[in-house]
Amino acid sequence: MRTTSISIVASASLALLIPGCTFVSLQTDASHVARIEASAAPDCEELGITRVEVLHEVGFLTRNPSKVEGELDILARNAAVDLGGNAVVPSGPVEAGKRAYRVLRCP
Repeated sequence: MRTTSISIVASASLALLIPGCTFVSLQTDASHVARIEASAAPDCEELGITRVEVLHEVGFLTRNPSKVEGELDILARNAAVDLGGNAVVPSGPVEAGKRAYRVLRCP
């Protein structure tokens, strides 16, 4: 009986912690890449599109939407480095943990 109680408490604790976890990190060489709005990029050259994805649900739990969006921004900034970009602009809303970004080189 005691083991069951400990398992329930551990499971409940994990369920409360996972939605707030960050699963991605910014690569060192992506620290110069900015996430900007389209209105801030009139003089930027478009280099390509990157599509990124993170877990938006963990089991039966839905992750915090702002955490998901923040992680998508980080992944897009990381991907921009490979294209030689220094900025990314979201191409649309977050849908099921996925989003496309325009990769730009701005003056």
